[in-house]
Amino acid sequence: MGVGLLDPHEPVRHLASSGSPDKIAYWQQRFYDVVLPLAKSETFEPRLSDTGRMLALITEMCESWQSTNCDVELQWINDAKKALKELPLHTKPDYEELARSFGLGEQAYRKKFKRLSGLTPVEYRSRLQIEAACHLLISEKPIKEIGYDLGFGSYYYFSRRFKQLTGMTPGEYRNNATA
Repeated sequence: MGVGLLDPHEPVRHLASSGSPDKIAYWQQRFYDVVLPLAKSETFEPRLSDTGRMLALITEMCESWQSTNCDVELQWINDAKKALKELPLHTKPDYEELARSFGLGEQAYRKKFKRLSGLTPVEYRSRLQIEAACHLLISEKPIKEIGYDLGFGSYYYFSRRFKQLTGMTPGEYRNNATA
């Protein structure tokens, strides 16, 4: 939903309307060219070129599905993510102020952000902080200092949140990254 491929306002997508036989013939031929060779293949593992052709077909289908509603919502979520990225990572965002900047109340802003991106603004922001931490953990800077610099109130909270999102502690991440 966050990139505009799924739209609850338009749950069924059509590649061509029934009144455009040229489009129908085009898509039918595209499916035959890409999918039938896969069905006739004697191996169970698709080749890299098969995967590439299938991805190209899916991409082309998705591009034909873009609707005005999706474009507006995609622009909104991109702007909302950009606004969160531009805030300093060491400060706690004022979500009420952010919501007002988008002409929404805080609850409506959170719900729309979650619907379009799959994450709440707080979760998205936390991921940005952890991503920054991953880059900083390659340096010699002490782990506690990295956590504090990124706005985590304590080392324990930083370590716990880091492990939730990456599957390892900051120390383990540093060891793996520098090994």
